[in-house]
Amino acid sequence: MFGQTFGIRVVSAVNIFKLQEKNTNFLAEMIAGMTTFVTMSYLLVQCPKLLAEGGVSEASAYLAICIASGISCIALGILSNQPFALAPSVGMTVFFSSTLVSEMGYSYAQALAITLMGSMIFLLLSLAGLQNALYGAIPKSVKNGVSAGLGIYIALIGLKNAGLFGSVSKGLWKLPDFSEFNETVFSVIVMVSGVLLTVLFKKFRIPVPVLLGIFSSGMIYYVLGVRKGYASPIDLSADTSGASDKLAKWAAESLAKDVTHGLAGVFKDFKFDLKTVFMLLLVVLVCAIFNSVESTGVIYATARNGGMLDGDGNFGDLKNTMFANAISSMVSSLCGAPMMTVAAESGAGMLVGGKTGLTAVTTGVFFLLAALFTPFVEIIPPVVTACAMVLLGMSMVSGAKDIDFGEYTEGLPAFVTIMIITFTSSVLDGIAIGIITHIATSLVSVKFKSLKLMEVALCALMVAAYYFI
Repeated sequence: MFGQTFGIRVVSAVNIFKLQEKNTNFLAEMIAGMTTFVTMSYLLVQCPKLLAEGGVSEASAYLAICIASGISCIALGILSNQPFALAPSVGMTVFFSSTLVSEMGYSYAQALAITLMGSMIFLLLSLAGLQNALYGAIPKSVKNGVSAGLGIYIALIGLKNAGLFGSVSKGLWKLPDFSEFNETVFSVIVMVSGVLLTVLFKKFRIPVPVLLGIFSSGMIYYVLGVRKGYASPIDLSADTSGASDKLAKWAAESLAKDVTHGLAGVFKDFKFDLKTVFMLLLVVLVCAIFNSVESTGVIYATARNGGMLDGDGNFGDLKNTMFANAISSMVSSLCGAPMMTVAAESGAGMLVGGKTGLTAVTTGVFFLLAALFTPFVEIIPPVVTACAMVLLGMSMVSGAKDIDFGEYTEGLPAFVTIMIITFTSSVLDGIAIGIITHIATSLVSVKFKSLKLMEVALCALMVAAYYFI
């Protein structure tokens, strides 16, 4: 009975996600989805901590991100049949907690209401078919800069998670002391071993070398780490203690707060003068456009790396992908999490063969499981996935080879984009400064024909955002 039911589900997946047409299979897509989730699991540790600074408990933020990301990935997979995962990016989370809450003084619920309104505008842009215009407004040099910058940024996260850049001396990162064996040196050995084993697996054409590299890192981490006292034994039991209390707290702190408290708080005692209205419209518009632009940049970078662009460097099914992104951002705001963006870590799943929406659906299921089983994430320490992040970063940096650094109007915007993304952990800041630089260098070089009206409009919005927000 089970085998028959499983067989029906596999056949349904083949039909729904067009697996044969895209030259893939059910198992490959499942493995790709699991690889994507494992690679981006560090976000479930990092982002809740950032959101907790905005006035919500870490536990509630964790549940909000898991549930919102799970629903979003499944929705994107079904609606667009693309292998991208959705989750709040570090940059969008920092914008939410630091800019909206800390700097602008909005409460957590009000910030959620702001992002909900931004998501609605994002949805209208998608329905109006303006995503291709936004996509085309980003100069190709900046897009390639996003790819290379994301590569360096992702690899840097992996190296930091492995402890290679664990300390700072005189404002500069410092390598660990390798003269004695300690926990930091052990973490570096785990990462390096994972990278080398992945290279070995690929050399002998063993299937899914990246995923096997992650598993190998995990084996080394637990077998040697438990013996040395650097790791605790794996506990796969479900964390059911107080589950109802955690859900109740999440519902009280986050669920639908943008509607029940947020919107009322934003418009309570609202002054309908020019400055107040302008600031609110600007913030909402920035949320919508920046989310769209960031997702567009990541889609280009990951799709380029996965061989999904056409001969002109365009991505085919952008409208459905961005429509799913917009709907997901609304769901995310209702769940109590920042807006959803396409995750750069989607490239890890594509690196092992993910080609369809089944990859995204699988990633979403793992996010939902992570909400129920806390050890599900805790057994994947960041150092275990470091090898995959380093190799994914190396793969994405290849975008730099298409940049003409000898031409300042092309090379300088790309270089600035790479630097900004690397050192600020923000794709949207990288794209914004890259576009501003492209327009400035084009004007100075009297290359007016290289500029597009939508690019100039984006530049004006970004300058206004940096000045007023």
